[in-house]
Amino acid sequence: MASPLEPVHCPVCNENSFRNNYQVQGWNIVQCLQCSFVYVNPRLSNTAILELYQKNYFHNKEFGYVDYNENPHLKELNFTKWINDALPYSKALPAGLKALDIGCAAGYALNVYRKLAIHADGLEMDPEFIRILQNDGVKVYTKPILQNEYEQQYHIISLFDVVEHLTDLQVNFSKLKDLLLPDGILVIVTPDYNSVQRKMFGKKWFQFKPIEHINYFTKQSLTDLAAKHGLELLTCKKSGQFADIDFITDRLQKYHFQPAVVLIKPILWCLRWFKKYFYLDAASIYCVFRKK
Repeated sequence: MASPLEPVHCPVCNENSFRNNYQVQGWNIVQCLQCSFVYVNPRLSNTAILELYQKNYFHNKEFGYVDYNENPHLKELNFTKWINDALPYSKALPAGLKALDIGCAAGYALNVYRKLAIHADGLEMDPEFIRILQNDGVKVYTKPILQNEYEQQYHIISLFDVVEHLTDLQVNFSKLKDLLLPDGILVIVTPDYNSVQRKMFGKKWFQFKPIEHINYFTKQSLTDLAAKHGLELLTCKKSGQFADIDFITDRLQKYHFQPAVVLIKPILWCLRWFKKYFYLDAASIYCVFRKK
């Protein structure tokens, strides 16, 4: 990808001393020597990063998703679990909740909010998805977090597999806090740099996507960043995702584990698990923060 690159200071502590941990697809994954945060450096410029999400990000073989709308039932199961897990931490009644889903894509999380009688707005920059959501009557903010004129504050803001993409973490987290109502909660799912999978696979970890995944959090680094902006950690745990046989074998093939596919698929079919869903460890963390 021929695009402008720019060196960056640590997005969490703003220091400029780091060590190279990995080189992935020609990109340097570095770790801050001051606060241990892991990030891509140098990376695409802010302008180039935003352009990724405005054209073909969800139907792309070079980065993003080949077909985001594949397996919609599994995506809705994921969002149903993540949202229901967050609701006990809200002090407002579900019927009165107002939610904002940032990076809402095709709107699967918005569908879950609506089924729970929660008013939900979205933020998305992909023109195709924006058009579909607006035609369905959804309020969609169409610019990056910092550039929209918001009509209200929210009880819940969700960023599901989004925060690893954000530039300018400090100002974005400050804005997220401002968008929350008093005692509002911020729900985040993001790849976990401390995961067993990253430690096992090293530079071949499937969450290393340095074109668009420019931040790699741990529980500690995410908590430290949030605390700087008056956001208190309420819970943090491993996050998985729902999968069926087809999804599992597809991912094994994608990451070049064809022998495992040949072995596993017949066994699962013999056990009559072909219609079952499994909640598998996805090497991510799930965190809920409250506005102090």
